[in-house]
Order: sequence, then C-alpha cells, then structure tokens
Amino acid sequence: DLGLKPGTSPAVAAAIMNPVPVGDLPVRVWAAPFKGKGKLSSVAIAVEIDGAALKYQQREDRFFEDLEVSILAADHDGKIRGSDRQTMNLKLKPETHKVLANGGGVRMLSRIDLPPARYQIRIGVHESNGGAVGTVPIDVEVPDYSKLPFGLSGLVLTSTAAPRLTTPRPDALLKDVLPLPPLSTRLFGKDEVISVFAEIYDRLTPAAAIEVT
Repeated sequence: DLGLKPGTSPAVAAAIMNPVPVGDLPVRVWAAPFKGKGKLSSVAIAVEIDGAALKYQQREDRFFEDLEVSILAADHDGKIRGSDRQTMNLKLKPETHKVLANGGGVRMLSRIDLPPARYQIRIGVHESNGGAVGTVPIDVEVPDYSKLPFGLSGLVLTSTAAPRLTTPRPDALLKDVLPLPPLSTRLFGKDEVISVFAEIYDRLTPAAAIEVT
C-alpha cells in the first residue's frame, strides 16, 4: 500500500512515489527533529502552498478550494517509517482571498514520530479545482537523543510576516513557545522581526552553564 494514509488521491500517490519532484504547484517545506518519547524523535514539518497558484471557484461571495497534503518518511533502505495526510477545505471571504492570491498562501503543520536514522521526507500537495500537484523531497537526519549527552533540536524560525499564510491547525507544542507559526521561507525583509526557537538536551554531569550564540 506504499505506506500512504487511507484516502490519498491517485494523483498524489503517483506523484509522491516519483523520484523526480513535480512542480505544477509551488510548495515550500521545512522540517526539524525534536526529542520525543523514549528513543523516538518528533519531527515537526511545515508545508507552505503558494496562494496565487490555487484555482479558486467563486460562488456568491465566497471563494472555494480543496487541498490535500500527504507526507511519507522513508529511511535509507527505502522503508516507510511514518506518514501523515491532511485536507483543507477553503471557504474564503473576499478580503481573505485577496491576501492569499497576492503574496499569501496556506500553511499546514504536521508531526511524525520517527526512530533515529537519516530520512528522505516526501511531501505531495494536490489542489482539487485545477488538479495541480506539487511534490518536494527533503533530507532530515534524526539523531538518537536518548544517547546524546548533549544535543540540540532542529531550529524553528518565524517572523512578523508569518500571518500572510493562513494556518488552520497550529502545532500543539510550538504555539506555546513561539509568537507566530513557523516559516519555511529563509528570505526576510529588513522590517521583519525574526524569532528563533530550539531545545537543548543536557545530560552532562556536573551541570554547567549553557551559552547560546
């Protein structure tokens, strides 16, 4: 069954298993590992979809579009170790549609629990009105935090420009430590305020002061 979640559309299933990325739909992706439960790590993933590329259908005073995001995490042997699938049914007011269609977009956040290894995480996005598909692969190394005497999680970045993308489901952990949702982009304007978050895992003895630069 390829490891995909039930309900995955044939278009996404075919595209996400193709080793060559599909660029019909502009997509940006970010991922970072954090210490999870036991020997597992919790990998946070952000998928950003360009709002100008979506094919909205207007009915009366609303703009409609359906999105599907599927995620697969494969280890170096090609074995699928984790997956996720999310859908979003957009029903936008004219003012929200204007923001999304002029430099804004949609952000979906996900978490996948994975054992230590090097992974290729594949993300596939499908928009229903135009049938466009976009896929992005990203390589992520998940450390064995349970064995590290001293470790650092992945870095999470956000800025005051984050609200330009609508985020329907915030990350349950990051929403309590960051003022805004994480960003996949790494290009910032000079008027933006940037926030960075990371976790430090310290098992050293005796305890010592930690300097963060």
